Amino acid sequence: MTVTFRQKQQKSKTSYLYADIMFRGKRMKYSLGVTIPSNTFDVKKQEVKGDVDLNNLLTDYKAIIYRVIRAIQLETEFTPKELRDRLNVALRNVEVQKPITELVEYAKMYKNRVCRVRKKRTLKNYQTTIGRLEAYEVKIGKKLLFNDINLDFYHSFMDYCKVELKQATNTFGSHIKHIKTWMNAATEEGLNTNTMFRSRGFTTTTETADSTYLTLDEIELLKQLDLTGNHLEKVRDIFVVACYTGLRISDYTKICFANMINGNTMLKICTEKTGKEVIIPIHPFVLTTLKKYGGNIPMLSHQKFNKYIKDVVALAEIDKLITSHCARRSFATNAFKSGVPSLSIMQITGHTTEKNFLKYIRVTKEENAQLISKHEFFNNQSHQINQRA
Repeated sequence: MTVTFRQKQQKSKTSYLYADIMFRGKRMKYSLGVTIPSNTFDVKKQEVKGDVDLNNLLTDYKAIIYRVIRAIQLETEFTPKELRDRLNVALRNVEVQKPITELVEYAKMYKNRVCRVRKKRTLKNYQTTIGRLEAYEVKIGKKLLFNDINLDFYHSFMDYCKVELKQATNTFGSHIKHIKTWMNAATEEGLNTNTMFRSRGFTTTTETADSTYLTLDEIELLKQLDLTGNHLEKVRDIFVVACYTGLRISDYTKICFANMINGNTMLKICTEKTGKEVIIPIHPFVLTTLKKYGGNIPMLSHQKFNKYIKDVVALAEIDKLITSHCARRSFATNAFKSGVPSLSIMQITGHTTEKNFLKYIRVTKEENAQLISKHEFFNNQSHQINQRA
């Protein structure tokens, strides 16, 4: 009799742990309901790297599994199903139930299972999609089963989200992305056999997001506004700092003296969304602003910030609809137009391909031609003469 924990290898960032049980020539795989980051499980040591609490839990699980096997072998010549039912009761403290067949029920279980390894933002987005599916179920008057997730569902759900709720294409695409994640996971666990969600028509739709950005001249207009004593002064300062750092609003509070390196010439932080470390040269305005506020960038709620920055832009007589994300786009676009290499900017913005980066910045083909026309390649006459010779 042996019980070995193993990690089910997948291409995703997370994997499942299962018990590989061998007894009297019979072999059974039993899912532990535990999800961990991929490639973090050491089979020889039977432990997850760097997670003491989870390893203690696995030790308890193994002891319980052995105890259940010893008890059941004294009673009868058991089948894998009988052993699985006993383990369900012992490990999950639930009565034996029929396999999950409802999408929303599985999505909730999945969300709870991965709460240890997914970011709070991701879990919040999962919950948003779950809520949207529950509202859709009320509309159609039935629970969504795995077998219902087909192209008819796709188009009906799209109509509900985009036409009735007037949600953006990217919002609907996010819902579909989550649904595909859950359906894939349920398929891996053997709970689902419907693979229509993998068809070409079941696509995660996207569209180009708001492309607004401020030029360097427009940023200068914001800086020149006299907002002394006005509550908008703080909002203006934060926005301009973001225009020179390229950070998302979730990282504004990390702009501080404590995160500066190299004699206060660079900012080193770990970004909230991706968890990646970035190092950003400090613009003089950023340093001056940090000194102004005692070493820390002040912060407002996202809602208030996006509301007040519109007032700031209006005072500068700039006719554009501005949000916090426009600062990040302004940073990338202005840096590119100023001649900073794309790959260097991408090290800060986090874009993984130059193709996606060039879609993100706001540079027309004509502007791009003007920029590269200054390159030595287009101005080296001796090179052109040698080529003709």
